[in-house]
Amino acid sequence: MNIDKDFESAGQVLVINLLYLGDLIFSLPLLKELKSQCPRKEYHLLALEPFASLLAAADFVDELIACDKKAGISEAVRVVRSLRKEGYDFSLNIHGSWRSLLLQQAISAKTKAGYARESFTFQSLFLDYARDWCPEEEHIVDYQLRWLNELGLEVPENPQLPGVEPPKSAGINIDHMLNDNFSSDWRNELLILNPGGSWPGKRWPVEKFIELGRQVLTRLDAKIVITGGESDRERNSRIEQGIARRVEENLRDSIFQAAGRTSIPELLALMSRARVVISGDTGPAHVAALAGTPQLTIFGPSDERKYHPFASENKSRILKRDIDCRPCGEHECPREHHRCLKEIQPGEVFEEIKVLWA
Repeated sequence: MNIDKDFESAGQVLVINLLYLGDLIFSLPLLKELKSQCPRKEYHLLALEPFASLLAAADFVDELIACDKKAGISEAVRVVRSLRKEGYDFSLNIHGSWRSLLLQQAISAKTKAGYARESFTFQSLFLDYARDWCPEEEHIVDYQLRWLNELGLEVPENPQLPGVEPPKSAGINIDHMLNDNFSSDWRNELLILNPGGSWPGKRWPVEKFIELGRQVLTRLDAKIVITGGESDRERNSRIEQGIARRVEENLRDSIFQAAGRTSIPELLALMSRARVVISGDTGPAHVAALAGTPQLTIFGPSDERKYHPFASENKSRILKRDIDCRPCGEHECPREHHRCLKEIQPGEVFEEIKVLWA
């Protein structure tokens, strides 16, 4: 099948990415290149709510469709009914799960292309053109950009994340939040700790974040915001309270936790106001890369070669342990020792912070 010819003749293209925040950000260079190289085509993006809101103002997406995964089958039916009416010429599924593949089939674009993740033989039967999912040691951004060759387009020599600006209202809300929670000026002094992780195995231990926070407040002229989602509130509160107990009283108003208090666009605005971001291997680390903020990412079981924040080396640093069992990619440590994260010490992280802070 001549997929490049089908794409060339397509006027309206649907891109499906029903993965999580970091995965959505990884797809942005591909989306940007599609619009840049074929600007007359109309590109629609189907993404998960609330992550889709990150791209509300993106100039390389003509229409954004948000899908609420938690709403179940009724939401899937709503999305399919709405998108079938569009009569898409071409759909590209860069998710590749059975759920997204069935949605793609039901939406019924004239040409359906995508990844076959679980079983190339069977999933490919649902697609007019299928690529197996096997990035190996290649970064996900570079791997997804290979679609450009398949579509008869050029892969850029030096791909980068596109500029994405949060709405002005998001910036105003964040400025109000920071002004309300810090008694003195926070500009150029903001350090963000993002302790969460989608799996327990990705989370650097609470006691290490506490000791790191103590070092930051006592050795740098800094203010700390601890970020995360609603589910991170309890863990983040333990970190905030633990840091407060270990510093002098006059430093205790230099930290607060904002878990569950920011939308995705507001998180981007917050990251853009930070001087340095420290995060585990999770979505907000990639938001920091999108904001262009210097950051350190602490990697445990995941493969940093494929999943590191897509930013220049002078703005994005990695801490990891080279032990024989990583990267295992497991949600829980199969050997029950979790050495890949437990062996990374707060002092090491602080030394990296000093480099980024300078």
